Amino acid sequence: MSLIADLTTAPGPGAVLSGALVPDGAVSDASEIGRQRPIILLRPASTAEVSAALAICHRHGQAVVPQGGMTGLSGGRQAGQARSRAKP
Repeated sequence: MSLIADLTTAPGPGAVLSGALVPDGAVSDASEIGRQRPIILLRPASTAEVSAALAICHRHGQAVVPQGGMTGLSGGRQAGQARSRAKP
């Protein structure tokens, strides 16, 4: 199965949004830096669903960009940004 197919079947009903169903609030945090609509948005309802989704992402080698409760701690990492490694 593909990553998206696996993620679509893992969580409970209504927990997976994609395309136009992804709300505008998920496109950026309050900083509005790097506005990027996610390909897929998961809204797990339990820690078991979070764990299952992360296991699927790990199995497919997919990085995860979590979005919290919109606390105002803005701009830490945006989906679609290139990875950079800090040098020690």
